[in-house]
Amino acid sequence: MDLITGYPEGDDAFIGWFMVDGDMQGKGVGSNIVADVRAAMKAAGYDYLSCICADINEDAIKFWEGQGFKATGETLEVDGYNAITLARSI
Repeated sequence: MDLITGYPEGDDAFIGWFMVDGDMQGKGVGSNIVADVRAAMKAAGYDYLSCICADINEDAIKFWEGQGFKATGETLEVDGYNAITLARSI
């Protein structure tokens, strides 16, 4: 996981990159990591957590939505696809 604190605002945290080994997917590892990061960010005083995901990656969008993230409506064109911003309160 690539975690950037204080971005885009001072009390926000941003997940720039997140991967779980294919053999470990679907076993709760990713969900546990996100829960631990949320707890650590809350303890450190952060209020908001966001990430960007390719709109064509339905599995990733489903994962983030399962973690309580919702699309913000912000999109960015990257290398021929749209990246959507998903976010949630911590």
